[in-house]
Amino acid sequence: MTVTTSMQAVAQHGNMKPPHQMSGAKPHSGSMQMHEAMMAPMKNMGNMTGDPDRDFASMMAEHHMSAVAMAKLELKYGKNPELLKLSKNIIKSQSEEIKILLKHAKMKH
Repeated sequence: MTVTTSMQAVAQHGNMKPPHQMSGAKPHSGSMQMHEAMMAPMKNMGNMTGDPDRDFASMMAEHHMSAVAMAKLELKYGKNPELLKLSKNIIKSQSEEIKILLKHAKMKH
C-alpha cells in the first residue's frame, strides 16, 4: 500500500497537476507558496508521542496552521470572491481551533 500526499490525491482525482509539474508555475508563485505551506507540517509528523490524544491534537494543529497559511496566501494572490470569503472564515475559525489543539498537544495524560 502506498501513501499519497494530499496534492497527489487532488491531482489524481481533480485533473490538477502537482505543483512541480504545473506549466508556468514560478518557484515563488502563490501556488508554489501554498504547496510549501501545505507540505511544511509533514516534516514534524515523525515526532509522535504514542499518546493518541496528544498526537491527534499536535497533527491537527499543524494541519490547521497550514490551512491558515494557505488561506493568507489566497487572500494575497487570489481573485475569486467566494474563495476570498472562505479564506477569511478559515483564518478565523481555524486560528481559534489551533489554540485549543495546542493546549491539548502539550498536556500529559
